[in-house]
Amino acid sequence: MDGIQLGLVIFLIVWILFLLTSIVILIHQRASPAIKHRGLSLLCLSVATNGVLTSGYILREVDPGIYPCFLVLWVTSVGIPLWFLVMGARFLRLAFLYRYNQVRLMCAMNSMFNELETTKEAKGPLKMPFFRGLGITEDWYLRNREMMSCSTLLRYIGYLVVFHVALTLFIQIGSGQATTAGSIGCGFTWELIPRVGFHAFYVFIMLPALAFLVWGIEDSYWIKRELTVVMFIEGISFIVRTLALFMPDLQNLQLFFPETIWTLAALVLVHFNTVVIPIVNSYLNAGRTLGLNKSSFLQVLESPEMFARFKSFAVKDFSVENILFYEHYQRLSEIAYSHEESGSVLETGEPDPVTQEIERMYRLFFQSGARYELNITGATLREVKVELERGPPYFTKIYEKAQVEIMTVMYQHSYPRFLRNGDQ
Repeated sequence: MDGIQLGLVIFLIVWILFLLTSIVILIHQRASPAIKHRGLSLLCLSVATNGVLTSGYILREVDPGIYPCFLVLWVTSVGIPLWFLVMGARFLRLAFLYRYNQVRLMCAMNSMFNELETTKEAKGPLKMPFFRGLGITEDWYLRNREMMSCSTLLRYIGYLVVFHVALTLFIQIGSGQATTAGSIGCGFTWELIPRVGFHAFYVFIMLPALAFLVWGIEDSYWIKRELTVVMFIEGISFIVRTLALFMPDLQNLQLFFPETIWTLAALVLVHFNTVVIPIVNSYLNAGRTLGLNKSSFLQVLESPEMFARFKSFAVKDFSVENILFYEHYQRLSEIAYSHEESGSVLETGEPDPVTQEIERMYRLFFQSGARYELNITGATLREVKVELERGPPYFTKIYEKAQVEIMTVMYQHSYPRFLRNGDQ
C-alpha cells in the first residue's frame, strides 16, 4: 500500500466518523427549525448514502484487484439514484411547504376560516400554483398535506429504489463481468449504460425540472439555495466523469487526478452544503436573541405596517400558524374586554361572542388535523382540551399558556430570521 492509498484509507475512516457524528448531531438538533424543515429522515438518508458511495469509490481505488465488478455495479447503480431521489424529495418538500403556507395565509387574509365546504360555497375555491399551469385549489393542499411528509416521501423513494435494485439484479444475471474477482477490468461496458443513462436523467432532466418548480420561491432557511448549489455540483461532476470515459486526453489526466478525487470532492462539498452548514446555523440561531431587544420585537407586532410584513415573512419561514394564532388571540382579548365593558346581557339563545371565538380558535389551532394546528407542548394542549371538554362558560385566559409558547417561538426563531432576511 503506497502513500496515496494509505491516505485514502485514513480519509475514509475519518470521513465515516464525521458522517456518523453528523447524524448524531442532526438527531440532537431535530427540533431546530433549520433541521426540521429540511426533513430529518431525508438528511440522515443522504448522509448514509454519502457514506456508502464514498466507501465504494475509495475502496475501489485502494485495491481494485479485490474489489469485484458486481460491487461496482451495485454501488453505482443503486447508490447514485438513491442520492438523487433524496435530493428530488427535498425539492418537492420545499415547494409544498412554501405553497401550503402561502395558501393558508391567503385563506386567513380573505377571512376564510370556515369549514372547506362552506368556504367553497361562499366564495369558490382559491386557486394557487403548485405545478405550473395546474389550477390546484387550497383544499387540495389541506387534504394532501401528508403527501409531502418525510414518511410518505421515503415510501416513494423506496418504491423507486426497488425498481433500481430489480434492474441491477437483471443486469448482473446477464453480465459476464459482474462475477469477476477484481474491478481492474471493469471498463465502460453495456452493464454501465443504464447507470449512466439514469444518472443523466436525474442530473439534466429531473433536478432542473424540480428547480423550475421552486422558481420564485423564497425561504428563510436558504434551502432553495443549497439545493440549487447541489444541482450544479452534481451536474459538473457528472460531465467531468462522462468526458473522462470517452476522451483519451482526460483518461491520461486521470493518472495524476483520478476520477475518485473528482467524485469525493463533489460528495464532500454537497455534505458540507446540505448538512454541516444547516447544523452550524441551528446552533448559531439558538443564541441570536442574546443581542436582540425584545421591545423592538413587540414594536413589530404593534405596528400595523411592520406586522403585515412579519405576517408575509411567515410564509417564507413556514410558520404561518404562529402569527395567525397571535392575531386571533389578540382578537379574543378585544372581544372579551369589549363584552365585559359593555355589560350587555344576551337574550335567551343568543350566542356568546367570547364562547364563539374560543371554540372557533380551538377548531382552527388545537383540534387534531386543524388547518393551522400549532406545535405546542403536550401539557399545554392537554390543558386546553380539558377546559374545552367542560363546556361553556370558558375561562377567558384558556389560551394564555399557548400564547406564551408561541410568542417565545416567534421571538427566538422567526424574529431573528426576519431581521436577517431584511424583510423589516
